[in-house]
Amino acid sequence: MKRIFFSLMLLLCVGSVFGQNADEFMKRWKARSGMSYENLTKKIKRVCKENPDVATWTVKKAQVVRGVASKIGCQQLQKDLDALKDFKCVYYEKHNDDFDLFRNIQYYAIEDGEYITELVARIDLNTEMENAIVLVHIQGKIKQEDIPNIIDLKQTKTTTIK
Repeated sequence: MKRIFFSLMLLLCVGSVFGQNADEFMKRWKARSGMSYENLTKKIKRVCKENPDVATWTVKKAQVVRGVASKIGCQQLQKDLDALKDFKCVYYEKHNDDFDLFRNIQYYAIEDGEYITELVARIDLNTEMENAIVLVHIQGKIKQEDIPNIIDLKQTKTTTIK
């Protein structure tokens, strides 16, 4: 019995070292209290179909989790983002003044040559609610050259961009 328990614990520890995928990440965060979930796949596909010249990327899946997290929850969120398997941070922006709607924006992506095949975004909102966050997960095919059109990369004196 001890051997089985030890094996299970070892498996859990080793499994977390290898990271989690974006679906597991979103599932974990939508299950937290104070969070709401919405699957936007059909809406995004419809918009892309209606506007083929504007939407040059294809979407297989699009989902959003939003809500309020505690300070400890925000720290755990950052650890979870950093542990996403095969993802790397491709964009980071932090606003230092109170007049911006977004306090913090981070995009993590899986790149495949000239395309991004998966994107996870963390957006911290500057609202009266402490630690209001929005998490976005998009699976699809986005050309690397289209990323600046999706993400406004202008740097201001109150913005830090990685």
